Amino acid sequence: MEHIHELKQTFAAKQWVATFALFLGCLLSVGCDGLPTAQKQQSSTPSLSISGVVVPGGTGVRVKVTLSGPANGMATADSAGNYMFGSLRSGVYTVTPSLAGATFDPPTQVIKVINSDVQGVNFRASGSSIFSITGTISPSIGGSGVTVSLGGGSEATTTTDSSGNYRFSGLYAGSYTVTPTRTGVTFNPPSRVVTATGSNITGVNFSSTQSPINVKIYGTVSPAAGGAGVKLALGGSLSAITTTDSLGNYTFSDLPAGSYVVTPSKSGVKFAPSAQRVTAAASNVSGVNFTASASPSSSGPIVITGQTGTVIQGLKISSKTGDCVTITNSTNITIQNSEIGPCAGNGIKISGGSGINVFDNYIHPETQSEGCCDHNDGIFANNGPSNLWIQGNIIAYGEANIEVSGGTSVKVIGNFLLNPRGPYPRGQNFQCWNSCSTVTVADNYALSSTDLSQFLYAESTEDSISFGRSDSFVVQNNFIAGGRSASGCGIMLDTYTNGGSVLQNRLLDTGQCGIGVTDGSHTVSNNRVYNPTPVIGGGNTAVYVAHYGKSSVCGPITMSNNVADELQASGWHSGWWYRGDCGAIPTASDVFGVPADSQLTPLSTVFTPPLIPPQPKNCVAFSPYSTQTSAAACMQ
Repeated sequence: MEHIHELKQTFAAKQWVATFALFLGCLLSVGCDGLPTAQKQQSSTPSLSISGVVVPGGTGVRVKVTLSGPANGMATADSAGNYMFGSLRSGVYTVTPSLAGATFDPPTQVIKVINSDVQGVNFRASGSSIFSITGTISPSIGGSGVTVSLGGGSEATTTTDSSGNYRFSGLYAGSYTVTPTRTGVTFNPPSRVVTATGSNITGVNFSSTQSPINVKIYGTVSPAAGGAGVKLALGGSLSAITTTDSLGNYTFSDLPAGSYVVTPSKSGVKFAPSAQRVTAAASNVSGVNFTASASPSSSGPIVITGQTGTVIQGLKISSKTGDCVTITNSTNITIQNSEIGPCAGNGIKISGGSGINVFDNYIHPETQSEGCCDHNDGIFANNGPSNLWIQGNIIAYGEANIEVSGGTSVKVIGNFLLNPRGPYPRGQNFQCWNSCSTVTVADNYALSSTDLSQFLYAESTEDSISFGRSDSFVVQNNFIAGGRSASGCGIMLDTYTNGGSVLQNRLLDTGQCGIGVTDGSHTVSNNRVYNPTPVIGGGNTAVYVAHYGKSSVCGPITMSNNVADELQASGWHSGWWYRGDCGAIPTASDVFGVPADSQLTPLSTVFTPPLIPPQPKNCVAFSPYSTQTSAAACMQ
């Protein structure tokens, strides 16, 4: 069944609507003195902006622009010279550009912001000359892909090309420090100081040397029956091949420090994980282990209609024509310990029925949907199934990875959900929409990444975990990372939701919003949200509440013990935004904005990702991404 997700405006657009409403209220009021009433209300709801351009724009080094007044901040002009400060209150601000060796006309500007954005706050940069710094890092085997940093008068970074060449341009007169860096490589000299005066500077060269060859990578392929005689291929900083001994042990010796990928192979044998990425620095790397099992039997699409008690396991199921697995009006069905995909349609499509279990599978439909909706989900459940239990799976590359359209007593526990591909309005790792009730989404790892060196397809995530037209649900102890949507959130309680509890989740860089609430009565407690990377065009707030939904209910909303911060492009820290239309929301026990940062860092401690999958049901699913060691690998 297809249904169209109700389109959501971006959070930034919603903030503009709130600002306009406040301004209109002042126009209709009596006795506005001084600044309009709308401006006074904005003192607690910043939503205005100052923007402009610095010409000529630099192509290698950016001009820094400082804001002072009711709010302070610093922005860096982009390669075309554009800059912006957002989420400002009405008031009088001073804008000042700076760049070593340059002068600006005017040197500063005083701007009055009242009830509307201010654009065209422009500056012209000039200097005696504009220079470039160029050089080469050799030999090319160590010089390509090197990160080169520029410090001193201005700051910038670039990367050397395949021949080891690099370039910084758009520089004014001044003194600069050039420093190359790359794992496993040393440089001579470590850095160079140069002075730009009357002409371009060329020949700022470095020589590179691989680190000493003395590192080992070793591990075991088990059980011994399948681990003996396995070929291990090493790729990355150095290529090599070795074979396991009779006990499944292997070693790669005399390696330079660097990044590597270890891949096992043997005819008729499947390995979990299928490969491992290893970084060898100053010491040996041990425990790079794999589990071997017989390759599963291949199967075409499976159709289960009106059945009871059927169990499907130990198969590799794929389809070139449609859904891989179809379950219709059936009860007590279990799909487990199988690989499902690629599929021309959905990985698993469930229609009606009761007692459907999906345990410990690797589900990857992979086919890109041409349009919405629900043609290529990992799991698509519709027509109100009850007692649906999804646990311990690795589900990747779906239109949505799990989409439930109507369902009662749904449990989604301990899964790894990776890189949903959309198109919009799909793109969820999990979504329950249209009369869902009594739903638990707990202990999952939802990851959205654009890293094609690790994953087959990049994410196109909207809301990572989303509810709409649903009630009585719990979202608890999930780890949610990544996402670059200008309108989506890590967790979204959307239109016609009610009775939700969002508890003890960790959200890192989930796009323009961490947790958003737009309708109903909910509890949001003990969550950790940190989004230090602003999204262009988004509202960029860690937690927000605003009645954008369509039901008549918004509130009471309980907020307690949350720690959250999100950085906006202007440098503003926006941990919390409330439009004021869902009743009183006390936040005395919450920590928002800059004070939250000390509790949200270091990232390696607060946001350590769980093993994959986080909570297997019976065994660890075979996949390229499995890292879980708490249970034995599934034997297919």
